[in-house]
Amino acid sequence: MKIRNGFTLIELLAAIVILAVVIAIAVPTVSNLIEGSRANAFKIGANQILKAIEQKNASVEEYDVSTVTVENMQSEIGISNENYNYLEVSMDEKGIISLYLEGKNKWDGLIIRGTKNNLTDEQVEATIYTYDYTGKEQLFTAPYTGIYKIELWGAAGGGDVDPAVGSHAGLGGYTKGQIYLKKGQQLYVYVGGKGVYGGSGSALGGYNGGGNGGTGSGQGGGGGATDIRLVNGSWDNQQSLYSRIMVAGAGGGPDNAGGTPGGSDDGSGGYAGGLIGENAKINGSYVANTGGTQTLGMLGKGEAATAATDTGGAGGGYRGGFATNNNQGGAGGGSSFISGYPGCDAIDESGAHTGQPIHYSNYQFDNYVMIDGASTMPNTSGATETGHAGNGYAIITGPVSD
Repeated sequence: MKIRNGFTLIELLAAIVILAVVIAIAVPTVSNLIEGSRANAFKIGANQILKAIEQKNASVEEYDVSTVTVENMQSEIGISNENYNYLEVSMDEKGIISLYLEGKNKWDGLIIRGTKNNLTDEQVEATIYTYDYTGKEQLFTAPYTGIYKIELWGAAGGGDVDPAVGSHAGLGGYTKGQIYLKKGQQLYVYVGGKGVYGGSGSALGGYNGGGNGGTGSGQGGGGGATDIRLVNGSWDNQQSLYSRIMVAGAGGGPDNAGGTPGGSDDGSGGYAGGLIGENAKINGSYVANTGGTQTLGMLGKGEAATAATDTGGAGGGYRGGFATNNNQGGAGGGSSFISGYPGCDAIDESGAHTGQPIHYSNYQFDNYVMIDGASTMPNTSGATETGHAGNGYAIITGPVSD
């Protein structure tokens, strides 16, 4: 009688296949169980924090629960902040305490919000807020603590914006970034207006910094920038301008329509920056230093033309462009700015440049994009465009995931 001492190759292969199937089923299940246990432990920790705050509120007369933060939670409620990145606490008119809590270290990536009896780790669905040109400031209030995506489009100068024709207006730029906001944080949105093309003093600059054109028979005013501010007020209020944390520059206005592109009587306006706005043209040739930069040009304002002739007004921006005041000349485009963006030059609270990119408020963006008015960019409906024509625009989306 023949005795087998091992397995056949087919039996071994079958066993391997079965084992692989078991592992494929078991590993995700175990991972889900571990993550679920981690989330439950994080929720228990959140409830302990709420209980400790309730006890503190009950024992201290007129205690302000909103003063409890991740930085002082050890001294205030006796709970270590070792595994917590952010804590925000509030109490409604009925005395119900709620929190927003973010983990780090062993709780890294976990977020929970709500009250003691209604805590949830579900992500809030992002909402899209759109801001068209209105000629005045508009208010955004963050409905939840979290990350928000902000997109801005600067306005174009007045006149024909086709780069293939002579004496065309400059197109607006685009900026985008993500920023962390607390619930209730207010941002002021200033959407730029397109410059006006006309004669005899009617070539007005667009709202929010566009410079007026000359007073000849035909020319374009500069477009207005679109920006986000921490302080409200009239568009040219100094403290409000200092508080800008993101700016999409605007295009400059041209001289009278016509002329050969790059040749005689081509007084095109410069497109918006980027870090630097495009220079204007006189008779088809660029005029140096007429585009706004990070440090040159009026803060938030394109220069108005002062000559009584056909000549464009400059585009607004972080710093506005310059007028040429020449009867065959346009005006420069404005620059853009994003707090935290490399190459930007932020100001301090007195308006002095700091040589570094982060705004004095310490609000700063990441996942940022800055596109000048001559390049392909997203348009306001989700497709693409080359430079932005017409009035400016703004979109705030959030809260969003990283």
